[in-house]
Amino acid sequence: MKIYIISLACLVVGVAVGATSTYLMLTRHYNRFLESQHAIMALDQVNVLSHLKGGKGDELMKTIEERLPQWAAAIPVSIQDPQRANEVLWQVQRYYEKYGVEIPEALRPVLDALPPRPPTSCEISVQKRIGNSG
Repeated sequence: MKIYIISLACLVVGVAVGATSTYLMLTRHYNRFLESQHAIMALDQVNVLSHLKGGKGDELMKTIEERLPQWAAAIPVSIQDPQRANEVLWQVQRYYEKYGVEIPEALRPVLDALPPRPPTSCEISVQKRIGNSG
């Protein structure tokens, strides 16, 4: 009986130590990932700001607009969460609608496959105002 209790205690301690070390390792890895993402975002914003300050805003806009279809087409593959992928693609769709930019043929099937877009908070506010005034 004594050996059984000692074995059980060792098993519990081993599982606890293993779970703790795994948690710490994964947390460290995840924090590095977040740091990397933040660094990339900051560098991207500095790059955008440098182009704008340097008077190259139109050039930057043209470059981003040319690359947007490639980036957007890769979203369903690179973002595993379908809801998040849809949210990003809805923003891309809104961009094309808002500025009257023609959707490239390579991107059209991706955007056409999207489920119906929920209204934005601004659209909901406008609908409420129209409903209250009518």
